[in-house]
Amino acid sequence: TGAATAVGMGFALNTSSTAIGFDFNPTVDRIRLVTNSGQNLRLNPNDGTIAATDANINPGTPMIHGAAYTNNFAGATSTVMYVTDMSKLYRQDPPNNGTLVEIGNLGIMADSQNGFDIGGMSNMAFALFSVGNSHRVYSINLNSGAATAGIEYPNKVRAMAVGLGF
Repeated sequence: TGAATAVGMGFALNTSSTAIGFDFNPTVDRIRLVTNSGQNLRLNPNDGTIAATDANINPGTPMIHGAAYTNNFAGATSTVMYVTDMSKLYRQDPPNNGTLVEIGNLGIMADSQNGFDIGGMSNMAFALFSVGNSHRVYSINLNSGAATAGIEYPNKVRAMAVGLGF
């Protein structure tokens, strides 16, 4: 039916958080949640509770807005976590320590609201970024960080997911 059902009681984020990166880690059955205020959490997808509060995002004060894992399919034995801020792509390695390794510049300055995901089977990365009044789908090069503009999207977005099997 498409009806949503709440899982658990929920939890509060840092009140200064205005953007969130969220993705499922396929190797440990946990959700990674990172915020633009530096929060770095692991969530239990079965009951919605915080499984662990990990080290803040570091170094510096990047404004993380998107998070995605490679090999995101059931039974995956390895994965790499990537995050975006408004102008750069990073690898979060190790994720629990919050340590960011800069991959490169996106080549754009995105607004704070965007979507970012990596195809579970293809490991191709995509993002929906708003740049000024333009909202576009971009492909993201995971080796260089470069964002390549694709089709225009009619509305500003807060999140996106790449479909299963892609």
